[in-house]
Amino acid sequence: MRGTIAFIMGIILVAVIVGGDHCQVSEPASDSPLGIAFGEGSTNLDHFMDYIHDLGVKRTKVSFYWSQLEPRPGEYDFHVLDQYLHQLGPDDWALLNLFTDGWCADPSSNETPKGRTFFACPYGRSGCSQPCQEYYRGFIRTLAEHVKENARGGIKYWQRDTEPASPRHYPADKPEEYVEAQRIFYETVKSVLPEALVVGVSHNGSFTKSGQPSSADFFDYVIHYAQDDFDLLDIRLYKDKHTIPYRVEWFRDRMKLYGYKKPIVSTEQGGPDPWTLYDDGRNLYAEFKAKVERDCAGSPVPWQCLHRWIGEHFQQISPKLQVFLWPADAAQNEKYERMHCHDIVQRNVIMLASGVEEMWWWNLQSDGYHPVFGKMRLMTENYEKLPGYPCYKRMVERLGDVSSVERVDLDDESIYFYKVIKASSDVPLYVVWHRDKEVDPYDAEGAPPVGATLQVGFDGVKITDAFGGEEVRVTDDSVLTLAVDDTPRYLEEAEGTGAGR
Repeated sequence: MRGTIAFIMGIILVAVIVGGDHCQVSEPASDSPLGIAFGEGSTNLDHFMDYIHDLGVKRTKVSFYWSQLEPRPGEYDFHVLDQYLHQLGPDDWALLNLFTDGWCADPSSNETPKGRTFFACPYGRSGCSQPCQEYYRGFIRTLAEHVKENARGGIKYWQRDTEPASPRHYPADKPEEYVEAQRIFYETVKSVLPEALVVGVSHNGSFTKSGQPSSADFFDYVIHYAQDDFDLLDIRLYKDKHTIPYRVEWFRDRMKLYGYKKPIVSTEQGGPDPWTLYDDGRNLYAEFKAKVERDCAGSPVPWQCLHRWIGEHFQQISPKLQVFLWPADAAQNEKYERMHCHDIVQRNVIMLASGVEEMWWWNLQSDGYHPVFGKMRLMTENYEKLPGYPCYKRMVERLGDVSSVERVDLDDESIYFYKVIKASSDVPLYVVWHRDKEVDPYDAEGAPPVGATLQVGFDGVKITDAFGGEEVRVTDDSVLTLAVDDTPRYLEEAEGTGAGR
């Protein structure tokens, strides 16, 4: 749901490479549904694919704006785009996301350029030789042809105007125009790159208390009338990871209502999310947001006011929320990174078990300043690896070529126990953790462990926790008794023991 906060905290994350040693590139281990979004607003994309590959995946994503690539009619600037394209190998699975703004988009329809409706004519003029829809078609065609010529294998995924009907994104009262633009986009991309996959819907993942997605009427219209204009349905899966199965099912059911079925993907997701923090039933982030909105109302530069406000009021902010913010000290950052590692594994496993077929973690690197999304990164803006980096890489090593994930029913519903089948092995592995529904992610780390009795089908089990700690245990007739807590653990057959059953 990145970018959907309708107030001054809409900081634009700028991922800029400013130096640092390049990592030693390793070949991705397998064809994996897992992937990493690089980021938006990027002005230097050189070498970031080295890190994508080192993490063991081939899937990545970068966003651009129409005004960036065609600043004036017929005048194209693909310099930054080419920094992306020229790193891609023929086996990379790259996503190109485009936002509609610029000389043929109406700024009155959206206060930011993250998806706007079309003017009738360029610059809002009263007359023109062709409407802006046709100028847009020409732009997409030129862009697709450039990609075809300059990217080895092209771009596999194409997407536009993500998170529509969200604050600061494509207007919620224009579903007909959104579908019209989606049709132009789909037809034009496919005319040049028929094998490309066009991603559609792109909901921000936020649901109301009544169990409906935000702007449900808008998305009902899009799912109904744009069904022939996308190949993959995208849902952003931030916030409470335990609601992911329900959220995914709503969109699956809505497609079924209109007589079709398409793969569901998540082109952005990440956690932990401060929206899930509570104190005596009070949502801590909602309170924080309200205070900043009040004190920074009318500020000419909202993000500067936010930054200053956090610095001046940090000690008055709840300790639970402090770990998400840039002034956090070393101990607080360590606390966050432990929570982050838990979330990386748990969120991805839950998505896979919910039938999400492809996913992009938010994100590879950022400056860390955004209070919601800044620390979901795996690296700093200077490409220094954070603890989330090896945690994610460890997950890919265990789950990389996953073909199915299924939650195993246990008598104790607080035990999250998943069976993982991989394309490269006939022997399953398992992932397990404990969830106490009464605590939020901050307190979950300190919750006491509980005993679990797990049927694994191995005589000996290699247990690796999310941080890399290992031990080997002998089972009792293939049954493992284990104390589990919020730290996810991978359970694999120990070498030299009985095969999985």
